[in-house]
Amino acid sequence: MMSVAHDAATLLHSEVHQELRVQVDAADQNPHFTHAVARVGEKNEVIAQQDIYAENGMKLLAKGARVNRSTHLRLIAHRLELPLDVVLCAADSVDEVSMVRDMERIISADPILRNITMRSGDPQGYKSILGTLHLPAPLLFRLTVMRDDRNDLYLHSLRTAVIAHSLGVRIGLSQGTLQDLFLASICHDFGEMHTDRTILSKGRAIQGSERRFIHVHPITSYAILSKIQNMAPGVLQGVLQHHERLDGSGYPSALTEERICTEARIIAVAETVETIARRARKRQIRIAIRLNTGRLDSRYLSVADELLQTKEDIDSTSDHNIDVAGKLARLTMVLGAWPALQEKIKHHKQSIALDFIGKRVRSIQSLAMQAGLSADLLECLDLTGDDATVLPELNVALVEMDRVIDELIFEVERRTSHLPDCGPIVEDIRKTFETPSVSLPSVEHTGKM
Repeated sequence: MMSVAHDAATLLHSEVHQELRVQVDAADQNPHFTHAVARVGEKNEVIAQQDIYAENGMKLLAKGARVNRSTHLRLIAHRLELPLDVVLCAADSVDEVSMVRDMERIISADPILRNITMRSGDPQGYKSILGTLHLPAPLLFRLTVMRDDRNDLYLHSLRTAVIAHSLGVRIGLSQGTLQDLFLASICHDFGEMHTDRTILSKGRAIQGSERRFIHVHPITSYAILSKIQNMAPGVLQGVLQHHERLDGSGYPSALTEERICTEARIIAVAETVETIARRARKRQIRIAIRLNTGRLDSRYLSVADELLQTKEDIDSTSDHNIDVAGKLARLTMVLGAWPALQEKIKHHKQSIALDFIGKRVRSIQSLAMQAGLSADLLECLDLTGDDATVLPELNVALVEMDRVIDELIFEVERRTSHLPDCGPIVEDIRKTFETPSVSLPSVEHTGKM
């Protein structure tokens, strides 16, 4: 019976290796990245630093030619002899000095980041680390395209690197590991530049098969970096594994525990803190940290919690349109439907291979209990009176529940894609967990619920 689960894991790993090969082949020329380069060329001079040839020997652009919307069609119509990031350069390029300036600017503007860096023990250490990296030109070119075309992603990468470095310093990592950690943090989302940016638009829900394009980005990032000479194994593995989780719920390989490298474990914690810090209060970040116990490394979570401790509370602009009721309704419906679905899974031919679903649901139930979430919670709260102050904290917990449920849907699809007889049960699972949030009027418009 256990061989069924083993076979499913083997198929998953085989699929990941196949995807790696595909992404390594495609890393040199991706239409979404090429379009981004062309858009950057409209506002920042992007030129060919040598003649650009197609793989068949056809000359496409001469040295010194500008790349913009009118010339990029020639590039995407052919497979190139050399990657774009090797043959192109930008006049106003990102370099180590400009990155230091950008990091100084975001730290000075963010009290949470300031607190983290100050408590790390080496608040200026990221500057010396950057000075020792000697980043190669192809990597700097990709960072330039990211800065100019996806500035939100660029700033996210820098903020994640600052937090990861602070964690690494506080833990006492060696200089070499700190360098690998910092570089991996900066480059961990390179693969998102190869994804249609309309899928990633703010406020847009990811639809069905689109999840694959989101969840393949660690593999794409790895493929891009693997083509750059002398890239350290710690950097490559840190990038490839930064969405893996200790309980096996992550991607792309569903790795568990010690199979996940140090760099990836720290980036996972740093990215969690960074994502929430952009829109939350300090105490809300600490709630989210506690909710991730079991999925993220407890040692690094504990260090992050220490770095966030300060006498004064640090607030950002509060969200006055929090749909706590809708999110709680979704959680309640999902958990309420679980027992019946569990019975179906128990009697299915692939029940052993599907056993992980029960573990994930128990994790969701545990997270809900930790946060004090229950179906009758709202009945005892006055959300327009003194109890309204708990809304941001409840929202953090419920957003985390939503994210874990959404990740479970993808994990089910990914783990069962090569298993026979799973179509109907997967559809039942999807219907259960894709229960849409109930959109209730916001508190500020309706008064007491």
